[in-house]
Amino acid sequence: MREMWFDSETGKLDRPNGPAITEHFETDGRSRRGETYYMQGVVMRSEDLPSTVVVDVKTGVQVFQEWSAKDGSVSRSGGKPAILTKDLETGVIIKEQYWENGKPHRMDGPADIERDRSTGEVTNVRFFIRGKETAASGPHKNDAPQP
Repeated sequence: MREMWFDSETGKLDRPNGPAITEHFETDGRSRRGETYYMQGVVMRSEDLPSTVVVDVKTGVQVFQEWSAKDGSVSRSGGKPAILTKDLETGVIIKEQYWENGKPHRMDGPADIERDRSTGEVTNVRFFIRGKETAASGPHKNDAPQP
């Protein structure tokens, strides 16, 4: 099921006090609810809150979060990850991605970090600067942050 809210004057996706799109779907046999926030047709949310979230309906746990800039591109400033994926059973953040201006980017560490869902140990990292992958990417590097 999908619900959408539009601005009555502009016809653009927009909902000031909640998500402009909500969807209910099944993943891995679990009921999920996706919420995407829009401001005048652009995927965006104020106050450093994620613009897209996916919630496990039974537990209320957010298993996916994504932040967007004012232009709708995936982005988060301040050295914070723009995309987080959490394992529902263990609570481990299994994927952590740093993006700026719609491109994977991080100057002081890996921009893409994968973790083992059971132990939380880093299993793979990828380094990007302004969307270009550097040679330092590959299986676990010691400088990847632990949760």
